[in-house]
Amino acid sequence: MRRFLTSLFVYSALSLAQAAWASPPEFPHRGIHAYQGQHFVGLDEVQDRLDSLLVIDVRSGYEYGILHLNGARNIPVDEADFVARLKQAMAEKPGKTVMFYCNGHLCIQSYEAARLASEAGISDTLVFDGGVRALAMRLPERMVFRGGQPFQTDKLLSFELLARHELPPEEFMKRASGMDALVIDIRHHLQHKGISLFAGRDRFVHFDLDAIKPYMEQAKSSGRPLYIVDDSGGQAVWLYYVLEEAGVPEYYTIKGGTQAYFAGLLRTVRRP
Repeated sequence: MRRFLTSLFVYSALSLAQAAWASPPEFPHRGIHAYQGQHFVGLDEVQDRLDSLLVIDVRSGYEYGILHLNGARNIPVDEADFVARLKQAMAEKPGKTVMFYCNGHLCIQSYEAARLASEAGISDTLVFDGGVRALAMRLPERMVFRGGQPFQTDKLLSFELLARHELPPEEFMKRASGMDALVIDIRHHLQHKGISLFAGRDRFVHFDLDAIKPYMEQAKSSGRPLYIVDDSGGQAVWLYYVLEEAGVPEYYTIKGGTQAYFAGLLRTVRRP
């Protein structure tokens, strides 16, 4: 089993490395073969065309609830009825070009959304892979924050706070491998494919806040750190808001997510 998992991790890391070699450094997933035919847009084009677009936020409902572009429809890409809901949204807004966005740069969800749409015969789509935070910094007046509160950019958690809760992959794996560690995996189904990093001791909660809350309470009552696994580091950021409000004393994520962990594993395997 360990050999199988190692092979899987190496394959994943190799795929990311090959994609990075074929892509702009800031957008490593553009080089993945399945995504190379997609149409990518930058902030300037989004701003110019925004009123003519049907914008789809493909993240989880919780992430959407923290911050999203006003008017964007939330259709999580990992839900089984994604294509059906997308077609319904298109029927309600005929003539508009579809644009997908997620957490940006290292987030693969918007690419996956465009791939699924293409497979369903929907080819006129755009991918904004700069991420929701970039949209917020450029278009703060068009953002919805926490259900409608007026948004200013200083409402975003600071980079300093985020950095305090990040651990390098090796350090995270070492700490989270302890037998009494509280580990939750918030990646969606497309990202983890049911493979546990911690011999089944990590719990797949798929960014379901109701499923996450018991672990938050356990971390508070026991004083034990909560370790959060995500794909790129971008998902966990939105969970920080509720962790801070709930007073969870100590929590950590992988700097760069499991993508960084797999990349490090590949470097180790290739080392002479």
